[in-house]
Amino acid sequence: MGKLITSTYQQGVIPLLDEEEISQYALRAVVRATTHEDFEKNLGKLRYSVVNYERLVRAIIPIPRIEDKNTFFLLMTLNIDSEPKTIIERKVLPIIGQNSVSIRRIEQRDA
Repeated sequence: MGKLITSTYQQGVIPLLDEEEISQYALRAVVRATTHEDFEKNLGKLRYSVVNYERLVRAIIPIPRIEDKNTFFLLMTLNIDSEPKTIIERKVLPIIGQNSVSIRRIEQRDA
């Protein structure tokens, strides 16, 4: 199905999950996101999804590819008191858009 490419944390942050759990969580998050592709015709494409847990906020952001299918997903963990909508829409999505050419090169290289 896929593989976790990298995982990094802000300095001083202690992960709540171990490496295997992070990998499993990422895989399940991608599976959930891709199952919604069946509804794109009526709902539109998934821009991002945010989940609020008691101890953190997680977001998954699909990174579009040339053929309009998602091959990469960005999984972010945010502080519980953060504003994920603002962070994602004002900071993350513009960065993804600005780097779409580089992302496509990686895709073509790994194809």
